[in-house]
Amino acid sequence: PLMGQPHLAVPPRNLSELLAAIAVHVQRLQWTRKQVSDRLWALFGKHHQPHLDDLELAQWRLWLEEQAATSHGGKNDG
Repeated sequence: PLMGQPHLAVPPRNLSELLAAIAVHVQRLQWTRKQVSDRLWALFGKHHQPHLDDLELAQWRLWLEEQAATSHGGKNDG
């Protein structure tokens, strides 16, 4: 049994949908490839998205969603 894993109900069966969502979030954030690479390294210890496994891709998408939400008039007013 997998213990300590994030509470994603079921891993996505269609990775193309997950990858498309990631691409949309990166585009909304207007990040360069270097920014993406730097953030992937900070979060996962990997520089390139194709090196992420399915669970890491799902976590990456969720993290990007949070960033996109806070960068567009979100609740981030320190």
